[in-house]
Amino acid sequence: MESGKDRVGVVLDTIDEARRALAKHQDLESEVPSFLVVGMQSVGKSSVLQQVASVSLPRDSEVCTRVPIELSVRRCEPDKSCLRVFGGNERKEYPVGDETKVDEAIKQAQTEILERRDAEFVSDESVKVEKQSLSNPNVTLIDLPGLFFARSKEASEKKLQHRVEKLIMDKIKQKSSLILHVAPMNQDAGTINTWEIVSTSDPDKKRTVVVLTKADRIQTEAEFHKRLRDITKEDTEGAIKYFIVDGRATTLEEEENSLRTVKGWLDGSTLTDRVFLGIEALQAYLQDALLRHTLLFLKPLKARLEKEMETCSERLRVMGQVPPHPNSALIKGLGVFQDSLKDGFSAQLGMIRSLIEAMSKAVVTVEFPPLGRVDIEEVKGAVDGNWLCSSTFDVQSDFPLLRCAFDARKVMENNRKMHNIQFTDKTPVLSEWMPLFSKKVKGILESFVKDVFDILLDDVLTQARACLAKEANGMLRDAEELVLGRKVLQEFEEHRRQAEEFCGNVLTWNELPLLFTANPHYLAEKSRLSDQENQSLKVLREGFRKDIQPYLEAAVAVRGFWKVQAKLIPDALQKETMRIVLNCVKRLPEVLQAAVDEAIPLVKEPGNVARDRVFSLGRQESLQTAIGELSKLDTITLSLTDGPVLSTDSDETREGSEEAEEDSGRS
Repeated sequence: MESGKDRVGVVLDTIDEARRALAKHQDLESEVPSFLVVGMQSVGKSSVLQQVASVSLPRDSEVCTRVPIELSVRRCEPDKSCLRVFGGNERKEYPVGDETKVDEAIKQAQTEILERRDAEFVSDESVKVEKQSLSNPNVTLIDLPGLFFARSKEASEKKLQHRVEKLIMDKIKQKSSLILHVAPMNQDAGTINTWEIVSTSDPDKKRTVVVLTKADRIQTEAEFHKRLRDITKEDTEGAIKYFIVDGRATTLEEEENSLRTVKGWLDGSTLTDRVFLGIEALQAYLQDALLRHTLLFLKPLKARLEKEMETCSERLRVMGQVPPHPNSALIKGLGVFQDSLKDGFSAQLGMIRSLIEAMSKAVVTVEFPPLGRVDIEEVKGAVDGNWLCSSTFDVQSDFPLLRCAFDARKVMENNRKMHNIQFTDKTPVLSEWMPLFSKKVKGILESFVKDVFDILLDDVLTQARACLAKEANGMLRDAEELVLGRKVLQEFEEHRRQAEEFCGNVLTWNELPLLFTANPHYLAEKSRLSDQENQSLKVLREGFRKDIQPYLEAAVAVRGFWKVQAKLIPDALQKETMRIVLNCVKRLPEVLQAAVDEAIPLVKEPGNVARDRVFSLGRQESLQTAIGELSKLDTITLSLTDGPVLSTDSDETREGSEEAEEDSGRS
């Protein structure tokens, strides 16, 4: 048997070691079975623990309320007795002369912890007292700071009070924790707010043991029974045990004498199955309760830690046990950028195709307009009386091309040669009309180029840059922001400029002094009058029709050229734009590759990732240690018969085990 201890002591030591291994990770430490001591200051909490462990404990509230004390008491063979005090997570040992000097070592350890942390209060470290003797029970008690009311109105005092309350609530609400609640019996329960805190944390009172102090100060039997009824009135039968003790007594005989009157009063009560007297009864029950509780949580605790170990190991696998080398991180990042760029561009081809179709349709459907050289009223006046039929015929709505013919005549007459020969050249008419075409389609073409490059920037390049920046746990973030990102944006903007320049050139095609089309067949088709226009022409008198015919033909020819350009220009623009876009997508990875040497000095792991790795490695080590400790118990056969039993509620035991399993699954 290890160090001469019995099996119960070995189990509790193992649990203590697992708790110590997880001390820096309070979310895990809180799941280790524990017995937490809760009480107001000055209710006799230290006196009770002093009697349980047979050691002197400090009673200076200015220190005791600042640092928790872990009291590890074990039964052992006479020649294995020892008494040791350790401070903090580093387990610095403080010399102890004898049992009466333990309080001095504890104070020294607490003071050093507070000074080292430069804090008034510490919750994630403790002072541990280890005591082994033949007369000890097997139990570990964690004495939480005593609850207190701020005596002054200073904010710091109030803040400390709330911190202590929060610490206690956070600790005892865990189902893995048993609660040893120390309260004075001679005071009304309503004035002791630990009753409410404990009741809130353990409403079923299945995890709570109550120690009642100062019962010897009660004056009458009636008052004793009244206070006992008030304390136990909301209990469910058999759910909670009470122990009346006198922590000030230095011997069992002295305690027996001090509680003799109380014993007589209790003998006349109906609560003798739940209320017990004396330190000896308390010691036996504490061991029994902690053993039961530990056995319930042992299996789910180990499963929970193993699951957390898998999570921690996976996190370290992703981030790496050590940071990647800058060169390898950058090379991998460039590959990720190229893949993201390629995939993102492929995903946006459908949207770009829609933009091409919409742009082409918008240009083709731009109406061929009059120049406005001749007012509509002038046209109407010229044709009045030249209709063969209905006088309701409207030039503007029924034959708009006629107005364009009058515009063409105006242009051609202004460009007639000096000698009196009929002028038939249509070039001046084209030169007047086609700049209007450019003006009408300018916004459509420019919007198309803008939209295509906005998609390339917002939905492709930005995503690829983000993938590059977060690669290798963000090691490339500075390099991407300060070097690589700027390079790709410069290259991108150069290609956007090329597309915009081509768009501008396309718009000037129809503003040149010489205008041609290489598609005479299409021009001929598009130059013909529509059926409706032919019908409208037939209702005009023959003389007027002959006079206007040359100019009507000129307007029709220009309209045909207009329509040819409405097909040619969008097609040319989309082809050249896509050529530029494809070249841009090809060039961007090449630009990054060329900037590698400039970017390398900026490749470094972010501080938060480095801290996370250190944390995860420490957590992994803590988990390995804790799981290793718990695995030692796999070879130990232990049952509840290895310790004294005051309660044998098998249903409660089974129910507690099921709750522990459920908690482990949820975690």
